[in-house]
Amino acid sequence: MKHYYVNVKADRRGVHRVHSAGCLFLEERKDRIFLGYFNNSAQALEKAKDYYVNVDVGTCCCREYSNCNIFLVSNREAVSCRH
Repeated sequence: MKHYYVNVKADRRGVHRVHSAGCLFLEERKDRIFLGYFNNSAQALEKAKDYYVNVDVGTCCCREYSNCNIFLVSNREAVSCRH
């Protein structure tokens, strides 16, 4: 089980992202809400909906529930999504 969080600040599309502990894109403590311990990001995403209507998983750390391709750029993951 992993720790999951949701960002308080929405991204430019108005989406609050769910991330797991240790993610490179996890916001600072004051800018995130602890969701709990879950077996997968889909469970964490459902919990995040208790806080925000427009939520989605962070594609950098929640790959099992994402339709995005991950690739490494300058020692940091970048994301290419199909929308």
